[in-house]
Formats: sequence, C-alpha cells, structure tokens
Amino acid sequence: AYMQTNSVGARLSRARASNGLTQAQLAAVVGVAITTMSRWETDAMAPSLEHLEKLSDALSVSIDWLVRGVHVSTVTPADGAGEVRS
Repeated sequence: AYMQTNSVGARLSRARASNGLTQAQLAAVVGVAITTMSRWETDAMAPSLEHLEKLSDALSVSIDWLVRGVHVSTVTPADGAGEVRS
C-alpha cells in the first residue's frame, strides 16, 4: 500500500518505531484496538483529539507535530496575531 511520508499516519508510525513500540503495545497504552492503530498509521482513519493527546504523551511528541508535522516554535503567527500594539 502506498504510504504518504508527510501524513499523520506516517508521523505516528515513525514516532512509534523510534520509541521501540509495536502497534499492539501502543494500542494498549492508548486504549484502542490494534486494528484502530493500523488504520491511523495508514491514514484510513484519523485519531480523535482525545486519542491525539494520549499518543502525544505516550510518544513524547507534540500534538502539533503529529497533526501538522511542525513543532510549535517553527510556526509563525498569522498577521498581527499575538502582537502587542501600542
């Protein structure tokens, strides 16, 4: 099956592998079936926000990185967002 390299599933799979976990192990930690984990990694399904939080904690990665592939510090705010105007 064709796998995107820049998708939620691909990042999830990479982070899981770099943590030395099998799909079954991570599924157990997050509290889902292994079939669900497999669907997430192949982008057949997307994890809910609640599950993204658990995945983020279990894999020591940010939700932002899992979802968008960037770390919070590399995101530039939209025009004027967060700027203090005097």
